[in-house]
Amino acid sequence: MKNKMAEVAKLLSVELDEEFTLDDSKYKYKLTRYGLFKKYCDDTIWNNSVILDDLLLGKFNIIKISKKILDSAEKKYLSAVIKPFRDSVVYITKVNLSNKKEYIIIELNKCEVICLPFFVPGTMYKGMENDKHYTLKDLGL
Repeated sequence: MKNKMAEVAKLLSVELDEEFTLDDSKYKYKLTRYGLFKKYCDDTIWNNSVILDDLLLGKFNIIKISKKILDSAEKKYLSAVIKPFRDSVVYITKVNLSNKKEYIIIELNKCEVICLPFFVPGTMYKGMENDKHYTLKDLGL
């Protein structure tokens, strides 16, 4: 028999393994291929949850948790790079070159561009989508 959890996730408008919370809840939840799991917000252990029926019956509203685009090291590095040009930054984007190399472009006013060194795809800036223009506010800089 086929595992249906991906279809259940789609019904609930979430992705598998995407963290979310519920109305007035102090827990985080995620739906995996093995079922619904919850954890207390400051805990690191996921436990089975028994409220999947209640979710499917519409007894709770799902509240998506926004993902951080940059990790702390990426944020610190980019903050340092843009510091002298902060007021001139128009956007920052990640570019993928034929799945072998990626790099970051920082577009400044007056069509000036800063290109950062290449890195292996999937190793850095994982929260950024390729070719999407992010503002400093989007990236929390």
